[in-house]
Amino acid sequence: MDKQLIKRDFDQMVITHKSIIPETIDDVKGKLNGLSGLLTASDWYRAAIVRAYTEKGTGGVRTARELLQLSIREFAELGIKGLSTQDAVRHYYAAWESLKRPKPLPGEEIILPDKSFPEWGTTLSLGGLKSSESVEWYTPEKYIEAAREVMGSIDLDPASSKMANEIVKAKEYITQDDEPDGLNQEWYGNIWLNPPYGKGSGLFTTKLIEEYLSGRVDAAILLLNAYGFDSAWFQPLWNYPICFTDHRIVFYSPQKESGGPANANIFVYLGKSPERFRDIFKEFGHIVKLWIDAK
Repeated sequence: MDKQLIKRDFDQMVITHKSIIPETIDDVKGKLNGLSGLLTASDWYRAAIVRAYTEKGTGGVRTARELLQLSIREFAELGIKGLSTQDAVRHYYAAWESLKRPKPLPGEEIILPDKSFPEWGTTLSLGGLKSSESVEWYTPEKYIEAAREVMGSIDLDPASSKMANEIVKAKEYITQDDEPDGLNQEWYGNIWLNPPYGKGSGLFTTKLIEEYLSGRVDAAILLLNAYGFDSAWFQPLWNYPICFTDHRIVFYSPQKESGGPANANIFVYLGKSPERFRDIFKEFGHIVKLWIDAK
């Protein structure tokens, strides 16, 4: 699909909060791959399309056209950015279903809700790693100590809590209740950052890179879930060494003793000692660095 056409449709959609459900699955793929997913309108539009094209919740409704009904697995296999796992498809389906509106039909105009889109399986709780039930999850001590060994110290954890800092032992930490919060303060020194999942990953990652490039941050180790490589906010991270874990980290929580994420994890190092990061973090997985051809 033409990128200019996608942009025009998207701009109009944001202005009016209206759109038309695509009538063919090729059009579905083109439109969804063209949306950034960063605005409320586009998230709800994705949810409406998922609701229209998956078999779940059809309620026996049929139009004169034979609708193309896909299972959640089949929809995930279309390879649409951000919708290539069954969990992601279910998330968008459930978001639209929560509106208690009729299932949209191909060719139908829909009014998009003017309300916040539900976060991806989490609340934006600073210091929480993952949560589907407002439960905070914390990083095991061995990974924190490895980060401390690489950097020499942890001066600041800008997305933390009092309990999380019992393990991190940062000289200073910022919580979601602080005014200003971690996204609205200057950072400094050596940073440990395990941002909240969902949109928090992109917001905190972007902030970290800005603070590092400004010179205020000397070094940092960032812990992320191993997905979202196609996101715009992730692309600058390829400039830094990344450890892809060869296992899923078992996090812990005061409410639930332990738990693992749905994906593996990555650690990203920003600093002047990449070899030291490599030597210490290779215990946890494979270290990769972007190949840059000499010109």
